[in-house]
Amino acid sequence: MVKLPKQVKEIIRKLKDKGFKAYAAGPCIRDSLHGMKPLDWDVITNAGLDVLKELFPEAKVLSEKLSVIRLYDQEGEDDIITDVASFRKRAPEGSQETLFTDDVKEELARRDFTVNALADSGVEFVDEFGGRSDLQAKLVRTIENADELFKREPLKILKALRITAELGYDLSKEVYEAVISNRQLLSKVPNKRIGREMLAIVGGEHAGKAMNMIVDMGLLEYVLGDTAANHLTSREKSDLITFCNNCSKSYPIGERRMGCLLSILSTKKALSVIDYLEYEGDLKQHLTDVAKDMPSFHFAQQPQQYKKFIYEHEPM
Repeated sequence: MVKLPKQVKEIIRKLKDKGFKAYAAGPCIRDSLHGMKPLDWDVITNAGLDVLKELFPEAKVLSEKLSVIRLYDQEGEDDIITDVASFRKRAPEGSQETLFTDDVKEELARRDFTVNALADSGVEFVDEFGGRSDLQAKLVRTIENADELFKREPLKILKALRITAELGYDLSKEVYEAVISNRQLLSKVPNKRIGREMLAIVGGEHAGKAMNMIVDMGLLEYVLGDTAANHLTSREKSDLITFCNNCSKSYPIGERRMGCLLSILSTKKALSVIDYLEYEGDLKQHLTDVAKDMPSFHFAQQPQQYKKFIYEHEPM
């Protein structure tokens, strides 16, 4: 069982008092079992949107179609945000219809990875797909066949690597093989989505492990673009290895580490990555400044030199 925050327990209590099922579920449960203290929580319930609006009039409606509301912790000190959503089940392939269900197991079955399909009501723990065992084994495994999942949703390839980056988990053999056989499908994912996932990946506590996987599995051209990935000089390749092996030693902030990653490349290649990932606004300007003005990374071949480079030059 997971120690639920006061706000989350109160939301679940209100729903149960009205006769509905309610559970905290997903990455917040995964991260809690991993020993972390998440601030973003998800509660799932068989109550519909009208009921949610009535019970939580102060909530912000995030999606009418998907029946999702958001609640902010007004009294606590942790700034917890809780999204409450109605149970849904997977629609038939090719259908865009939103299908609701009364069964928590159907809700969890539509998720991607076993460690994301855990639910806890405070009195009942639901684990239909072996997620807790995979969590203990530090393994990323899909609920359905990995090859089928990645063919249908190629972005899930990067979601798997994001779990590795955040928690240090390994990919199961099936997931690893499915990533390699479906990596070309990442070309169908909108570049902006790839850009968001890359910020999360390089910002993870175990970013180096995930970045090494990206390089080893031949994903670099899909996450940085062909101009940068397929035309690296010998020096840039060497610096990339150094970055992968040492980036986890710096502060886990995605924008900073992305700036450091770009400093490995020539200005032209770095600017091509910024355009490829469709970064905008302040982030684009920040990274562009890094690409044009940041000192070269190539001297930082030793861990001590890397740390000094990060301390002196990593963008704030």
